[in-house]
Amino acid sequence: MSLQLNSSYPGVNHSSNGQNIGMDSTKNGPQVGNTSLLSAQLKATSYLYEYHKKKQAQLKKRLDWLSEQLGEDFLIPEKNKMSVPKKTSDKIVKKLMEFEKNKEFLSSDISLQQLAKSFGTNYNYLSKVVNSEKGKNFSNYINQLRVDHIYNELAANSLYRKYTVKAIGQEIGFKSTECFSKAFYKSYGLYPSEYLRELRSA
Repeated sequence: MSLQLNSSYPGVNHSSNGQNIGMDSTKNGPQVGNTSLLSAQLKATSYLYEYHKKKQAQLKKRLDWLSEQLGEDFLIPEKNKMSVPKKTSDKIVKKLMEFEKNKEFLSSDISLQQLAKSFGTNYNYLSKVVNSEKGKNFSNYINQLRVDHIYNELAANSLYRKYTVKAIGQEIGFKSTECFSKAFYKSYGLYPSEYLRELRSA
């Protein structure tokens, strides 16, 4: 005598071949697995995002340092360097005069691209005009303006002499004490710390 399960009995599942008897375990299992997989994917995506964000910040910092050391012109491909129309050149020279008069070079955010944009020109033109009119690349031009300014200020204003070399460099737009000291030495043959000692002992 064979026993048969009542198909209407609650909680019991079976197929016509009699192989699937019992509770349906497929209803919750895959959902739990999918949730775990999604959580792992989100964590991985978050990690990769933070990793690339950190790398970009490091790369920007490195480029800023190279810019101050070598001058921003090294970023401009030679093939992109072109002659500047006379009218455009004259306009840029006039803008540079205003730029110097207003002491905008003291801002730490000054860059070749940013200044060219404010002048209404492109950075290739601005770079060439600075090279031809000032006899130096853009970065050295900015550094020269800054150290000339602070050289005179330190001589005339005793308040500045109370500052540290680091604070003075930051005050005139340098992002590092090393770059400030090197630029100052290049122009005057002594470091700012030496110049300060001379002024304080006078």
